Amino acid sequence: MKARTLTFYVEPELVPAVLEALDEEILPKYRKIPGFLALVLLHADHSRREIVGISVWDGSLAESNRVMAGFRQQLSSIGGTAPTTETYDVLRFVMSSQAEEVSAPKS
Repeated sequence: MKARTLTFYVEPELVPAVLEALDEEILPKYRKIPGFLALVLLHADHSRREIVGISVWDGSLAESNRVMAGFRQQLSSIGGTAPTTETYDVLRFVMSSQAEEVSAPKS
């Protein structure tokens, strides 16, 4: 099992554009790729306004590379900074048996 992180910085007023791109373009593509298990998007509301996305995959990341490359370009044009990525081996992945898709309330 593999995980990939994508880290970038964006001004607060641009977060809705990032979420829209994720919901309307990236997630539908990821869901069609065999092995896609989960996606978590984290937002740190401090001076750098960091966002970290973590995708989890059962197997190779090879099929997701094209989608990720397009998303990185899109994020660069939205936020003006180049996202960085890292790849990890997943040592443990635990979800509640009652887990479901959850979105944070809109503020």
